Amino acid sequence: MEKRETELAKFAYSLDEIDAVIKAYVYEKEYKLEGLFNEFYSFREQDGTFNNTILEEFFEYIKTKYE
Repeated sequence: MEKRETELAKFAYSLDEIDAVIKAYVYEKEYKLEGLFNEFYSFREQDGTFNNTILEEFFEYIKTKYE
């Protein structure tokens, strides 16, 4: 999964990363930790983690809730 060599591995990796980003979003909102979501999201967006159409759409939705 970490190597992202197959389509399934890429998708599983992205789902694992989604978990981290969602947690950052929740922690930021719940515990008033400013910038946590942006830090987690930006890194993964630059890395190409969410290049799956379904995941891209999901994160666009999450970003609208954040802003």
